[in-house]
Amino acid sequence: MTTKVNQLIAVIPEDFIRQFSSEVSCGQWLIDQIFSKIKPFEMKLGISSLCQQASDLKKGLKEAEKTIKIMKFSKSNAKVKAFKELLAVAKLICSENLPEMEALSHTMLQKIKNYDDKHAQIY
Repeated sequence: MTTKVNQLIAVIPEDFIRQFSSEVSCGQWLIDQIFSKIKPFEMKLGISSLCQQASDLKKGLKEAEKTIKIMKFSKSNAKVKAFKELLAVAKLICSENLPEMEALSHTMLQKIKNYDDKHAQIY
């Protein structure tokens, strides 16, 4: 666990999270148990995808931060959101991730490209 100004970063074991129906319900429980008595803050919790190795932590941190940014701009009052719930929106809303956006577009359009390549006609 580490802290920054206006930010708390924690690595939570997968075994602990499995005790709940979802990552979001685990996050909501954590907020309720740890921060429920502290009223002056607005707490937002972004949950990254599972980090299997220490080298995954930087990517996980970026996913969690991106999730929180999207939550701040959305009209939802949700306090907890998992990155995987955002699907393509998370990749498209932040333009600083051009390689990630390109990979997503290639994945999404690959079937169309394969069809066009297979059925191309010369006019």
